Parts: sequence; C-alpha cells; structure tokens
Amino acid sequence: MRIKVLFLPTWYPWPEDQVRGIFVQEHAKSARLFDDVAVLCGKPAPITDRCVRIQMSVEEGLPTFRFTYPELPVPYTFWLSYTWGVLRAFRKVLRQWGRPDVIHAQEPHSAIAGLFLHYLYDIPYVVSEHCSAFGRHTLNLSWRVLARLSYPRARRVLGVNRNFPRDFAYYSFTCNFRWLPNSIDTEVFYPPTLPEKQPIVLHCSMFRELKRVPDLVRAFALVQEDFPQTRLELVGDGEKRPFTEQLAQELLRSGSYTFHGVLSKPPLAELMRRAAVFVLPSQFETQSCVLLEAMACGTPVIATPVGDIPYFVGADQGILIEPGDIKALAAALKAILGGSRTFNPALLTASVAGTFSQAAVGRLLHEEHARAAGLLSWR
Repeated sequence: MRIKVLFLPTWYPWPEDQVRGIFVQEHAKSARLFDDVAVLCGKPAPITDRCVRIQMSVEEGLPTFRFTYPELPVPYTFWLSYTWGVLRAFRKVLRQWGRPDVIHAQEPHSAIAGLFLHYLYDIPYVVSEHCSAFGRHTLNLSWRVLARLSYPRARRVLGVNRNFPRDFAYYSFTCNFRWLPNSIDTEVFYPPTLPEKQPIVLHCSMFRELKRVPDLVRAFALVQEDFPQTRLELVGDGEKRPFTEQLAQELLRSGSYTFHGVLSKPPLAELMRRAAVFVLPSQFETQSCVLLEAMACGTPVIATPVGDIPYFVGADQGILIEPGDIKALAAALKAILGGSRTFNPALLTASVAGTFSQAAVGRLLHEEHARAAGLLSWR
C-alpha cells in the first residue's frame, strides 16, 4: 500500500547550489519507488524581504514546494523563523498535494517543525540525521535543545552513522533509532564494461577543511616519481580549493592534475569507472555517498576509519588510513597503483548494490514510513 510522505529537509539542492543536501534528494527519490512523495524545503530570504514566499514545481519527478522566509536578526532563533515559514507553506501543500500520512524531517531545525505539525495536524513524523557535528560533538546550543525536544518524540530517527546512538547519549537524550543507508543510483554508478583501469587518482568533495584535500596533494607528490604517468583528478569546489590549487602548483608536475569543479553525477560516474583508486582522506564523515558511488563503479577506495566508513570499507573494498597520515596515504596509493594490492571490481560493486541501491533504501524507508503511520508493527 502506497502512502503519502512529505519530506521536510533542512538541506536540499537549490538552483544556485545543486550539491547541498543532494543525499536527501536521493532518499526522497528512493522513497517514491514505494510511496507518493513530495518535498517542502525552505531557505532564508534577503533581509529586505519580510514575507514568506512559496512556489511549487516538479523536480526529479518529485512535487517540490520551495519557500523563503525572513530570518530574525537574533542569535539562535533560526528555528523560529524557519518553523513559521514551514507552517505557512504547509497550508499550500495541503491545498495542492493533499494531507501527508507521514512527515519525514531532516536535522533538528526541520524536526522541531515536524513536531509542531504533529501537534497541530496529528501527523506522525520521522527524522533522518546526516550531520557530522553529532559525531564530532560540536553541536551548537540551538541544535542541542531542538534535538533533545524533537528526536525522542519522533516515531523513528533514521541515521546514516551507526554510531549516532552513542552520540545522542553524549547530548543526554535517547530515541527510537535505526540505521539508514545512503542511496546510490545504480543506473548511473555502475562498473565499466571492460575492467581495465587507467592511472587516475580521483577525489570528489566540497573542499571543506574536514575533507583534508591538501593531504592528498602532498601524498600524490610523494608517489609521482615512481608513477610519472598517473594523474590526479579533483572534483568539487569550496573554501579550501584556492589553497589546494596553489599547493598543487608548488608540489606537482605541470599537467599531472586537473581541478574539474563541480560535476553532475553522470560525468563523475564516468571518471569513477576510469579511475584506479578513489581517495577520501577526511577528518570526519558520517557515511559518504561518494565512497559508495565509487565502489558501485568497481573502484577501490582509500579512506579514513571515521563515522560509518569502517562498516562498509574492509580489506576487499580498499585501504583505511588515519586522518592526517600523509606517509600512510602515499604508501596506500603506491600499493594500489603498483599492483601489490588488487581488488575485484565485481565484488566491490556487489558489496554496495544490495544495501545502498535506490530499491533497497526505498524499501527500508517504506517500512519505516508505514510503521510511523501505524500500518506496520514495530520491531
């Protein structure tokens, strides 16, 4: 039985930022395989705009209601203006799409809005959690209070990091938790027809400080002499990109690297299929979609044992090194590029396809939404 699920994300792609919250969009696309799904997402308006403005369109096959709202110039009150915007926009959802059976919130700010909708309209809500600040224990005061209020009252909290219950306990609350895999599109991310790989070291991120992309540049500089034909391909954009580009100019041979900027999923998948190894040397991750996407393309990975990563990257999928250990990263690159560590592309693909595909994640989400709506018993 299909039910109506309204996704209420704090993070979601917008025309000016197609990457932000794209993992939430992938969850919504997975959920629509089994349920009727719409999306309600908002962002702050310019300071001069004091009205809640709402528009509806169909994006990626999903009815999407976007709203902007005036943000109060008072610290820690983002949730208040956001919730007010949600309540105003929700009335348009009711008129144009209908009453949802379940609200699927994401992160504490939308979870507190979900709690308000629950009390006002008697609609159950679940929450999905993706934020690395929980695992790093760096939540600000506002998020702590909102999470403590809204998460224990949710029918289920679905988290992409299996360590989240421990992190929630750190902030002195518990909830009805279940692990939620990130979703990958196996029609885009699939292994190459021919198994031969090219001498390419690939990275993709938003170049934040936590991603430690300069570590990869420094490690690649240590392996260039032994592997002069190998190229470093870097995908993405962000605050650390200018510094990383300058570092590459100083340490790497001219023509041995490329900064691609942000790529859509199809060209990124093609790079993943060609690459000999995908590298993500992050200080912290919750789960990491790009690692899963690279593995779906039959590409081994080098990553760090943080967040949920050790649960799905083992000896058959890649090499784990400690964050900041540039020598260990260089040694791992040499092992894969030199052939002393080999991996079975079919096994790499199979290790993620059964758990992280849209169909598998969609079935899990349908079960949880149906339980929240009272259509399935809890287990």
